[in-house]
Amino acid sequence: MKRTIILTLIIAAISIQSYSQNDLKLFYFGAGVGFGFFSPGDVNDLITDYYSYATEEFGTYDMFVYYVLNVKGSFFFSKYTELQLEAEWGFSPKLVMINDETDTWFYRRLTPALKFNVHIPASDKLSIYFGPGINWNSLKLNTPEDTGLKSSCIGFSAQAGVMIRFSKWTIAPFIIADFINTDDSETVGDDAGHTTDVGLNYTGVHLGNTFYF
Repeated sequence: MKRTIILTLIIAAISIQSYSQNDLKLFYFGAGVGFGFFSPGDVNDLITDYYSYATEEFGTYDMFVYYVLNVKGSFFFSKYTELQLEAEWGFSPKLVMINDETDTWFYRRLTPALKFNVHIPASDKLSIYFGPGINWNSLKLNTPEDTGLKSSCIGFSAQAGVMIRFSKWTIAPFIIADFINTDDSETVGDDAGHTTDVGLNYTGVHLGNTFYF
């Protein structure tokens, strides 16, 4: 009798574990949008120097807001661990009006990334997550003369967020800190013969939401 009870409990435990694993969705695919703030120091210095002949009457020459679009796939090894593959496009347009003419500056990055997140379940439908990431960045700045400054580098990120699972879809609000530091720089000159080295480095923070299907 005792052996029968023990065997029944073991079978029940295996059944519950099997049910829990089958109930866990292992792969998510989604797309997201976001916006944030960044500080590309060399780029902002270049824009300021470019308009050194003009008097600033309103606003600022600095780029400080950027926008993000992403697609990602998330692989869950358990309800606690997630490996995330992501492709992200970040961009920041800047319009400067001089004597009723508008100059356009456009900073952009294309970033494939690999991220690892740890999830802390708060319920069956909600978990809090955080983790590090590593990425590769293709960076470009377009100037009013349609010339482009280009660079590429490895970068790092740290992210945190909440994953909320509904019956047919899932949302994941997030906040991400980016650290991009390239050793590459290009020498830019002006009409007066002055030159400066411009790197496309920046640090920034952006937040947004990913919609999983």
